Amino acid sequence: MRITGLFVSLAVAIYLWFDAPKHGKDKWLWAILGVLFSTIVLGIYLIKTERKGLGWTILILTILFY
Repeated sequence: MRITGLFVSLAVAIYLWFDAPKHGKDKWLWAILGVLFSTIVLGIYLIKTERKGLGWTILILTILFY
């Protein structure tokens, strides 16, 4: 289970690394936060980049899962 979490965190960080500059965000900050906090940060990032529906869904499901 821990390896799965590591892969999810890395996938989130890679996504944030490439997507953040497209929205004028700092790629280093979001990638580091993605590694540390994974899907919670992904949900917050999506909310901040005007993809609120998907962002809130991910954030709520992450909170319920934990």
